Amino acid sequence: MKKNIIILVVLLLILIIALAVYFLFRPTQPPVSIIFKPDNNVKRSFNDVEMSNGNYIVTEMNSIDENSRLLRISPKGAMTVITTYSGQLRGLTTDGSDFIATGIDPSGGNVLLRIAQNGTTSIIASSISGGGALTDVAVLGSDYIVADPANERLLRITPDGTVSTFASSPGGYLRGIKAVNNEIIVAGGYGECLGRLYRVSADGTVSIIASETTLYICSAYSSVAPDGSDFIVNSGSNTGFKRIKPDGTIIDIINPDIGLATGPVGLLVRGTDIIVADGSPATLFRIAIP
Repeated sequence: MKKNIIILVVLLLILIIALAVYFLFRPTQPPVSIIFKPDNNVKRSFNDVEMSNGNYIVTEMNSIDENSRLLRISPKGAMTVITTYSGQLRGLTTDGSDFIATGIDPSGGNVLLRIAQNGTTSIIASSISGGGALTDVAVLGSDYIVADPANERLLRITPDGTVSTFASSPGGYLRGIKAVNNEIIVAGGYGECLGRLYRVSADGTVSIIASETTLYICSAYSSVAPDGSDFIVNSGSNTGFKRIKPDGTIIDIINPDIGLATGPVGLLVRGTDIIVADGSPATLFRIAIP
């Protein structure tokens, strides 16, 4: 009897030690906070996020009436509407003064829009050819580079609305693009969901920074954000966030299970935080970079 008690005590001690080791060394998820969630956010979806004058600028679409809004959201979550557009607002960037957005007009055509800080909206280019929606936009010099995933290409659009092909060799599923050091960084996919991060020089030459199936950038929800010399990529709510080094090394930094909904469609890196525009239901998150 005494021997059995000793064995039981030893087993309990082993269990306690094992639990202590697990809780001490288990991976911890970074702090996640909600900056803003619109009323009836189930019927709304965010498409992209940028930063201007210390505020977050977000493109939002209402699934009920198909109208879109451009929102200005303060770091504390106060929201104002910059403008309402009777179509879809999708990708978003800024040229330093105005906002530049890809969209779909009420007749179903692809457009590139200029939106002033006061909400005044003008058309840079309309009836832009493509087999589907144009997803994202970046400013390169005085021109605009637009992702056209249906045709597996990047478009160059000049301020006067002239449209030409900037690069045609990146794979399909082109989603998030950013301009960095006079180059374009593109999160895309190729083949059976082989995720790729591309670098496109100012003359349209394409090279691959990283290529791996775990990037899974064929998801509809993917984006890229510069973080110094590195890049932060999310490629869907089921794959989490990854840091990609300039030499192509891929590092998992945030696991998928952090409470996001369908998946991020817009990313910003500000200081030690990732700002995430979650798709639907619409929510703007702040996630601390571990």
